[in-house]
Amino acid sequence: MSFHARTRTVSVKQTGLLHLAATAAVGIGILVSDQALTAGLLVLGLLLFVAGIVVARRDDGDDIENIEEAESVDD
Repeated sequence: MSFHARTRTVSVKQTGLLHLAATAAVGIGILVSDQALTAGLLVLGLLLFVAGIVVARRDDGDDIENIEEAESVDD
């Protein structure tokens, strides 16, 4: 159980870092005057944000599988 809690903490940190990087990319993209660079940074921000959601969802699915396995063992 300790190992699972540790991997969950790492996932939360990864999600937070991906969302922080997305926010920074979008913020810099808004401030940059070059149109191509702005578009690129906005797209990068969008991809990083979606990656953060995917990481969070992936770990939520693992929790459900572990709970179902634990329930089946108890039966």
